[in-house]
Amino acid sequence: MALAHAMRQLGNDIIGGASDFTKGSRTKGPAIPKVMAIMLLSRTLSNLKGVITLLDKGLVVEARILARCCFENAFWIAGLLTQGDEFVKQMCQDDARSSRSRSELLLTTHRERIPEEIEIQLRKQLRSIKQQWPQPKSLSPKDVAWSGLLRDGYHIYTQLSADAAHPSLTTLRRHYPDSVQHEENGKTVIVAIDVVPAPDEEEVTTTWEWACHAALGACAGVNEILGGTPAGEQLVEITARYQALTTEVS
Repeated sequence: MALAHAMRQLGNDIIGGASDFTKGSRTKGPAIPKVMAIMLLSRTLSNLKGVITLLDKGLVVEARILARCCFENAFWIAGLLTQGDEFVKQMCQDDARSSRSRSELLLTTHRERIPEEIEIQLRKQLRSIKQQWPQPKSLSPKDVAWSGLLRDGYHIYTQLSADAAHPSLTTLRRHYPDSVQHEENGKTVIVAIDVVPAPDEEEVTTTWEWACHAALGACAGVNEILGGTPAGEQLVEITARYQALTTEVS
């Protein structure tokens, strides 16, 4: 927990030390790598705050869902670091594709319930998207992670997807522990369902480790994208603390 708080402070300090990052770039608008990187780090710090709050209350699954968000943010930051403006374009295409898909679905399934003025706005928006992005492509966490610098993080991301983010059997098994079932005539009989399962200490520790892993990657990536900040000098110390704790746990 102390390390997670230190990560949040580091991230805030990195953002605070980037006051002049837009010099000479204001005419380009917000869609530039440095601005996007700071937005992603801000989102990561907010997600990490959620992880801290939820783990403090024993809500491990919910904390792991937000830790997964931290990894996805870190993948996108790595994409910005390695591809710069090209990745910004990919983010714009992904957003356009999503907006187009949602608008078309709404017009197809709920057209009779949409007020006329809203329908006009949606069709105008669709025309604009199709004009600017005739064939927009979506971004997938797997593709972004494997083409960037965080391939190892993607394995953790998939684990968090399977055991927390999705209603898989792995996730649901937490509500069906051995203590609430017994064997009767050779068959397993459910005695009760554990609505709010008690946190497993090993899972709690792993969640702390993974959330800090993602946050560290996000901080390091954004610091590099910004060309280095005064706070970035703390990365060596923070990384050493993280590695020491990881070694201690393993």
